[in-house]
Amino acid sequence: MFTPSEEEVCKIVEDFVECNEEKFGLVAVFGDKIIGHSVDRKISEDTAEIGFVVREGFQGKGVATILLGAMAEIAEKNGIKVFESEVLPEKLRHNRRL
Repeated sequence: MFTPSEEEVCKIVEDFVECNEEKFGLVAVFGDKIIGHSVDRKISEDTAEIGFVVREGFQGKGVATILLGAMAEIAEKNGIKVFESEVLPEKLRHNRRL
């Protein structure tokens, strides 16, 4: 099992929440734990690819839905009108909203 160092974890988190014209990310926090994150990457003038990861134990509780709402609000302000996402077959039940 691989356990990243504190420095590696900080770099990963910084990458997830980096904000620029091409990429934006958010994290969801419960107490002192990161329980989910979302990232979008601009792929055309008005379209971004979006992805989510939610910690086991918090899946199916609306975390990704909350992240999606926040991401959509921010994206709209930046001219993004369409999100695209590749959904794994085993996750389809959770992603019918997309």
